[in-house]
Amino acid sequence: MFVASYHTIKELNALSKKKAYASYSFKLRAVAMAMEGESASQIGETLGYCTSAIQKWIRRYNHHSLEGLIDRRPIISGRKRALTPEQEKAFLDRVEKGSGPSELLKIYHLSDLQFILKKEFGKNLTLPGVWGILRRFSCTPLTRRLQRYKANPKEQKNLKKSRKPSMH
Repeated sequence: MFVASYHTIKELNALSKKKAYASYSFKLRAVAMAMEGESASQIGETLGYCTSAIQKWIRRYNHHSLEGLIDRRPIISGRKRALTPEQEKAFLDRVEKGSGPSELLKIYHLSDLQFILKKEFGKNLTLPGVWGILRRFSCTPLTRRLQRYKANPKEQKNLKKSRKPSMH
């Protein structure tokens, strides 16, 4: 297979060892291996990629040199947040300030916070979304989880003592 001689094999191997992204390093190694005379199927078998991917990388290298090997897909870092960081901070300040004189609440529940977000910020978040904002700012619930009314404290204590730590 024809490979354009933009770089030497040594240069490509040296670049593949320096690059932070593994996908780019594999592409550089594939081009170097093709320059050494290996077929696309041999390169694919060695690197763990399909033959068509190797051929595509070589074509892109032939047309655009190293620029052709850069990944062109956009980096998606997850879903866009409903609130900007400034809005999240303003929301947290509002929650820490506490309830106003018109509100009769002493403790906020997630549904109360959800209502505040909708009323004051115009954002309609789910309860897990509200909890996600609180977690990002290391907010924790003020109350403990309720204990079941039929729970026997002595039995629970004995159960904790008898449990052996699991080996994972």
